[in-house]
Amino acid sequence: FNPVFPPPWRRRTHHIFHRNHRKILLVDATIAFCGGMNIADEYCGKELGGTGQFHDTHVRVEGPAAAHFAHVVRDSMREAAWEGFQNGAAAAVAAPPTSSTRYSPFAATPAVHVKNDDSTYIETIIQQLKQGSKRIHNGDLAEGGGEDGVCVQVLAANSWRNMRQLQKALRLTIQYSNTRCYITSPYFLPPLSLLRAMTSAAKRGVDVRVITSGDLCDVPGAQNASRYIYSKLLTNGVRVYEYQAATLHTKAVCIDAVYSFLGSFNFDRWSYSRNLEVGVGVLNTAVSQNVEKQFLDNLRNSVEITQDDIAKASLLQRAWQFTCYMAYSFIVRM
Repeated sequence: FNPVFPPPWRRRTHHIFHRNHRKILLVDATIAFCGGMNIADEYCGKELGGTGQFHDTHVRVEGPAAAHFAHVVRDSMREAAWEGFQNGAAAAVAAPPTSSTRYSPFAATPAVHVKNDDSTYIETIIQQLKQGSKRIHNGDLAEGGGEDGVCVQVLAANSWRNMRQLQKALRLTIQYSNTRCYITSPYFLPPLSLLRAMTSAAKRGVDVRVITSGDLCDVPGAQNASRYIYSKLLTNGVRVYEYQAATLHTKAVCIDAVYSFLGSFNFDRWSYSRNLEVGVGVLNTAVSQNVEKQFLDNLRNSVEITQDDIAKASLLQRAWQFTCYMAYSFIVRM
């Protein structure tokens, strides 16, 4: 949501490059959908009457965690200067469930929820990454959950109000990755902090791979800006692939088959510094192995980029990539 003509009471703080990039469907504050999918024919498969243009990933969450999605929706309403927010109508949206019902991301796996501000969650992730993908016990972390639960945290980003739990979680999990780090992002131009985390992990011997958009990218300017930094990534040991089967729109991360993230966050400076974003972090081997499998399946429909491919680019292509990169960098700083 990014109004061209904002309401009068918001014009002083409105910025045309600030936008709500969250994708949330919330039902009765007990069921939530989150991921990269927008509501449009292009995101619907052909078998269901859509065009099937985009390849995307979404997650369904049920139970207490949906209440935290409700708080994220309420935050979006506040930023949109919705008039109902002022008179209290939005309060009903964030009403938590009255019971401690567990919820199930992805499948019928029992799940437990961790508060958004629980720093112990991040510490536990780092501890598990250091120890490897052994059995994870998270009963002490979550509300109403036991050792067999799936530990999940709803992560929101609102840089306008210095809310950066999502960015911190991704940076730290990549930084402390032990064996492999698989990232899927259709628009890939990470800020310096994420770029350093990725290259540092690769230099330590971590298998860092990125799948980003190929020739079917719906934002060619962003794709060319991304290609400008490929050489730096490859030089530092990060492997880069371009997806060819459809227009990529999945935003996902899988670390050591222990931790995974799904949401609306792209590995670019727009998502990091400008957009309102949301996602779920999952600390569970079974779920993370599922996300990793999806990554490897997508890898089969992708082409790996090599230094030879970069060297084959013409002078005109390199000049255009540099121009897109500089234009992109300038706009983000506005």
